Amino acid sequence: MVLNRKKLTFVFLIFTLLFSTLLPMNASAAYDDGVVDEFNWGLPTNYQTVSTPTFIVEAKINAVGPIKPITVDVDGRSFPMVDVGNFMHQATVSLAGLQEGVKKITLKVISEKYGIVLIDASKYIIYSTYKGTLRFDTLARAVDEGSGKVTVNVVRTGSSSGVLRAQYRTTTLPKQDALAGKDFIANSGLLTFSDGETVKSIQIQLVNDSTKEPLLETFSLQLLPEPYTNSSIDPNYSSTTVVIRDND
Repeated sequence: MVLNRKKLTFVFLIFTLLFSTLLPMNASAAYDDGVVDEFNWGLPTNYQTVSTPTFIVEAKINAVGPIKPITVDVDGRSFPMVDVGNFMHQATVSLAGLQEGVKKITLKVISEKYGIVLIDASKYIIYSTYKGTLRFDTLARAVDEGSGKVTVNVVRTGSSSGVLRAQYRTTTLPKQDALAGKDFIANSGLLTFSDGETVKSIQIQLVNDSTKEPLLETFSLQLLPEPYTNSSIDPNYSSTTVVIRDND
């Protein structure tokens, strides 16, 4: 009888020891399998103005254990996020057909094993396709013939969000007398305003000759919308006059 009790005591001690070592392991596994080690919102930033209907939403998500497919929700639309490497996830969001204004972006990460929400985060953007209006900063600019060049500025007003483009060209309008190749070098091209950029400069080379000419000669520089875009040009400042003072 005494021997049996010793055996039972020994078995109980062994069982208790095994149970005490296994229980923390299980508890730890249950705790670790269903947490997020790292979460950082990427683009766009909170309350950033988005001027295109399609844009990228990104976030860095490092979850322990399997998670359900991640989606980004905007105005009742859901867009899947794709793991692009190094825990970075991206979704291509389309707002086509939606009204402009403030939009809420919601991102949820859900544990596949436990069904619990690991992340429920949101941010806001301002959806506006208006990128601003382009105009010359002055209606006329005077320059000496011997200056070598004239610089004309184009400014962006109203909004500086997104990329905005416009064409420009030199021209001699009726009642103007400065001629390309004789008084200035013809110039044309495309101005590209990057996101946040509000001023661009155009330089036009002048021809300094020894020919006796009128004291003042003029030509124009014009702004034109880029074809097939919604470039906005201020009609009151879409042209500027360059006045060349003769130095002979």
